[in-house]
Amino acid sequence: MELSRATNRTVRLRNRSALLTKLFLDGPLTRQDLVRSTGLSQPAVSNVVADLIDEGLVTEAGVAESDGGRPSMMLRVAPTYASVIGVDVGETRIRTELFDFAMTLRASVEHRLDTGPTHPAVVAGHVLAGMDAVTARAGVAPADVLGVGVGVSGGGRAGRAGGGAAQALGWDRVPLER
Repeated sequence: MELSRATNRTVRLRNRSALLTKLFLDGPLTRQDLVRSTGLSQPAVSNVVADLIDEGLVTEAGVAESDGGRPSMMLRVAPTYASVIGVDVGETRIRTELFDFAMTLRASVEHRLDTGPTHPAVVAGHVLAGMDAVTARAGVAPADVLGVGVGVSGGGRAGRAGGGAAQALGWDRVPLER
């Protein structure tokens, strides 16, 4: 197995990823918390955090309690940086939810499905209508949606070659990625 050579850019990207992951999952945290929990150096954390703040991905979230000395600033993922949409395609309904970047629910809509086989075009129409509805309700421009995740009930297999199966919906070999 050939080892890839780490460049400054790849190291910086890994550091960004490590810090964003910690802040996303465990935030708010101080810079010192990030140093301890990631194993990165204080200068590396300070430099990357400064870049993340400049880009609007991270924001200050108040001052941490101090035992004396200079107080530490708490950091968190900036909730207004972007939005994400989650879609749950179930047997009887499609639920579409919009979250801010801190994963706070901002809007939700549900479309009922008839029992029995449901044509994929019907489901796709409900998914698109749901996406339009939650962005409108939350006052979010579609361009500010970072991504959409779709879960399908009973999905047994997926992939470009074979398509997906959802027995509850009467689907077999449906090209879900399209």
